[in-house]
Amino acid sequence: MGKSASALQFVHKHRHRYENVFWVSAENTNKLFSAYTQIAFKLGIAEDSKPYDRFECQKKVRDWFMFGSLQNDKVVLVPWLLVFDNLDRPEDLDGFWPNRGGGDILVTTQCSLPTLNSFCGQFGIEVLPFGKDVALSFLTSLTPEQIKDPVKLAQATEVAEILGGSPLALLSLSSLIKQHKLDPELVRRVTKRRESSDSGRSRPDLSGESLRQLAIIVEPLLERLTISTSLMDIICLLDSDGTQDWILLESAEASSLDGCPTDHDAYNLAKQELLESALISTVRTNDDDGVAAHRMIREVVRQRMSPSRFQAVFEACVQMLWHLWPRMTMADRHNKRRWGTHDILMRHVRSLLEVSPIELELPFRLSILFARLLNNAAW
Repeated sequence: MGKSASALQFVHKHRHRYENVFWVSAENTNKLFSAYTQIAFKLGIAEDSKPYDRFECQKKVRDWFMFGSLQNDKVVLVPWLLVFDNLDRPEDLDGFWPNRGGGDILVTTQCSLPTLNSFCGQFGIEVLPFGKDVALSFLTSLTPEQIKDPVKLAQATEVAEILGGSPLALLSLSSLIKQHKLDPELVRRVTKRRESSDSGRSRPDLSGESLRQLAIIVEPLLERLTISTSLMDIICLLDSDGTQDWILLESAEASSLDGCPTDHDAYNLAKQELLESALISTVRTNDDDGVAAHRMIREVVRQRMSPSRFQAVFEACVQMLWHLWPRMTMADRHNKRRWGTHDILMRHVRSLLEVSPIELELPFRLSILFARLLNNAAW
């Protein structure tokens, strides 16, 4: 529904009010710890060139939010904005939430308002889908040339109304229009899905049905891919906040997945195909460029994989992460010097742990490698 985009728009509109703005991925506590560690480095209250403790960084950053910093024997409080994005469980914010201080906090979440309000003590705002007129205006702005055709305009208007004003679905629809893939058959499929499952409501609900509606639009984009299917599948099993380009490039030689780009030129071509289809976006994490797919698109991609395909992609991800995992002696395993080195890779290991189905049966060697990754990550 555009929760993160709305928060980002707020940041750009009100940036002048704050001396510091912090954007924190809040899907789980591991990401919260990682974000607070990076904030500690940015604020200069911890040094990434020295051994550091994630729990100590968490405490220092929270104290900075609440009590400011000491400068020339005076306590200085600066105006700050803290965004907790994609919060799944409000209780995860225990220990991270500043109870006082000179700033504002913005939270985006799929949790119900009562659940969120009971933790935050504030009133949230439900982000609603676009209305019919706004949805059509948004779609027209994305496809100003293609939608001039009256036939295409009529088809796009019908599909946009059925999609219920989801900005993500409209963005995917614009890619279909630009690639001349919006045809009467697709309109018929969307309409049939609506009639069979939406019970005449003016908009689909915001859970399972919206995902199914999005799949009808996204699947033709996926079917049109020529060189990037394997890259897309891998991205959708790794960390939802994005995967750095260097991870996908340096580990490609270890992957057994057919169609996975194995050199810089092949990777850039595959990446460009996904960007042009609006299936992924570029991100920058820890000063590294990377790619990410929206959580709903990730879910669509995973649901359309057959069990054998999912296993092949999962095995490739395990091979890639193990290839990059720094080797260490037993004596080094509990040394906190290794936390910074492993932090990025641990996010992807955790993602594999979360998406792996119970019935997944890996070959013996791969199961050992996955177990070793989990053991090294202390899960």
